[in-house]
Amino acid sequence: MSTRLTNELASLLEAAAFDPFLGFFHGVKYGRKSLALDLVEQFRQPVIDRFVLRLANLNIFAEKDFQLIPGEGMHLTDEKFKLYLEHYEKRINLEKITIGADELSWRNLFQQQVYMLEKSMMDNKDYQPYIMA
Repeated sequence: MSTRLTNELASLLEAAAFDPFLGFFHGVKYGRKSLALDLVEQFRQPVIDRFVLRLANLNIFAEKDFQLIPGEGMHLTDEKFKLYLEHYEKRINLEKITIGADELSWRNLFQQQVYMLEKSMMDNKDYQPYIMA
């Protein structure tokens, strides 16, 4: 989940002309999308942790749904990975978050936060991360 969200945020950052490899909090390390990881931090608990706990509580996956790939670790089977992606897309696109008078999907909020980062850089102002109320 964290990798999927990091890649999604990295794509949004690149589309906004940011270099996702140069972060503020995560240091520069070859191949690490440090700026995307910086943005992931504000969504770790409300998006990633809650999503994973929900899947676990609903018993969506069982031990048999995982396979050991030598040198890579545990992975979902192809069939169950598709199911995981369906749940991810539903969570990111359909679940709404109320921010002030607006209702946004998580995906829209990701886009908004990248825009807010861009605006804070251009206006030389503090960036305001998303904080779950």
